[in-house]
This record gives sequence, C-alpha cells and structure tokens, in this order.
Amino acid sequence: MNIQLEVTGGFTGKAGKQSICLELEKIPDGVATEIRSLLGSIPPSAWGGSFLSNHPRPWDFKQELTVREEGKERTVTFHKGQGPAELTKLTEKILECGAPTA
Repeated sequence: MNIQLEVTGGFTGKAGKQSICLELEKIPDGVATEIRSLLGSIPPSAWGGSFLSNHPRPWDFKQELTVREEGKERTVTFHKGQGPAELTKLTEKILECGAPTA
C-alpha cells in the first residue's frame, strides 16, 4: 500500500509544498497497523471528496491524501479540521512518521 500526503498553502503557498510518501510494507509493523486502522475508520463517502474551508486563513494548509492499493487509487482533499476527524488523525500520524520527499 502506498500513501501520499501533499501539503500546500499557508504563508509560503505552493512554493512550500511538502510531500510525504509512505510504503506501508517498509515501515514498522506497529505503525503500519495503526495507519491501516485509521484508514479503515475514514468513511467511504469521504473518498473523492473535498473538505475545504469557505474562508481559509493564511495558515490553513490544503492537504491531499492519496492511497494506492491493488491497482486502485482514492483521494481526498481537505483543510485540517474540515471533514471527518479521522482525516486529521491520519495525516498527523503520517506527518509524524514520514520524511518529506522531493
């Protein structure tokens, strides 16, 4: 399973884009299990959706989460604190354990 999180916006705009890519098979089992659990808790209706603030502030980062598994891809776009709470929990975990990629 491949998980990609792209974070853009805030004061730096697109210039400060951060991208984190995780291969669950390559991270410690306990962390991978926790991420799988958090993924499973996201309501199916959230995937393909967009949960953006109507009036974003300069410090509101746009987050795009993409999950690729078994040839299927699903994506959701959101601002932190918008949409299902599980999205924020999952992205916090991804940011905690993933190193940015170029």
